[in-house]
Formats: sequence, C-alpha cells, structure tokens
Amino acid sequence: MQCAVLPLVAFCLLQCSAALAEEVRFEVSLAWIHHQVSPKVQSRQNQRSIIVTLKPGNRVEESILNTVDGNASRALNFSRQGGLGEEFGERRKSAWKVVNANTLARVQDRKTYSWVIWLRTDGQKRCTVTMEWKLKPGQTEYVGWASRLKQEFRFTEPTDIFTSCRAIIN
Repeated sequence: MQCAVLPLVAFCLLQCSAALAEEVRFEVSLAWIHHQVSPKVQSRQNQRSIIVTLKPGNRVEESILNTVDGNASRALNFSRQGGLGEEFGERRKSAWKVVNANTLARVQDRKTYSWVIWLRTDGQKRCTVTMEWKLKPGQTEYVGWASRLKQEFRFTEPTDIFTSCRAIIN
C-alpha cells in the first residue's frame, strides 16, 4: 500500500484515503530531574509539553512549552518545523526520525550526550512516550547549558518523573 503523507501509514493512524490530507497530532508531556553536580550541587525539575504534528509531505512541526522548577517566568515557549529525518532549530538542533511503522524518535544532539524522546503508537489511537539520555563515546558526564545564567553545568543521568502521550486525530 503506497501513501503520500508518510512512508509509514500505521504510524500516522490513518487509512490511505482522503484522510491523508489531514494532520495527525500527538500531545506529549514529560517531566524529569537534572541532578546537577557542578558548578553548584542541586536537583532541578524540568517539564516539557510538546505538540507533535505530522503534516503532509513528510513534514513535522513541534510546539514546545518548557518549564524549569515550575517557574512560569522561566518558561520557554516556541514552535519549529522541518522534514522528517532532517535537523531543524537554531540553537539546539533536533530531528524527528522514523524508526519503524509504529515509532518516531526525536533526537537532540548535545555537547556530551544525545537526548532521545521515543514516541510509539499501537497503530490505533493510543501512544506512549519515553526518554533516554545517551552519553557519547568517551564521555563520562552530562554537560548542559543554563541559558539564563549563561554557563555550563554538569549533571548525572536524569531521573524520569512522568511521561504521557495522547493521540489527537481530527
């Protein structure tokens, strides 16, 4: 079966028909803790909400709301889009990659590690999401960037607190 929107019909949750002109959305919620070890020892809770929209022509859009320690004044809200498998974004480049018929991976390459968000669907109306932090070969610590402080920080492997996913089918 050939389809125009995405090479993976099951992932799109759609049948090959007039519905292919429609977008498919996933609402993803994530929360985790960075256990910072320098320059100051502290634990910081991060929350991120992402609306992932699969669009015609193998395009993907993500709208992100990121909050640190529940502080709305430090929330970061932005949208960006690109082609599936292509890197996009200015500061922190990421790419949504097709893994198989039921899985997308959002890969963000950082200085010493990669952060991967795995989005899986059952091909119907249910989805799950998990996160993974992978140190690059030869690296022994995670290094992040604190935009507000304009400085690097080091941390141990983050702890997942909460993940959820909801498929939104028009």
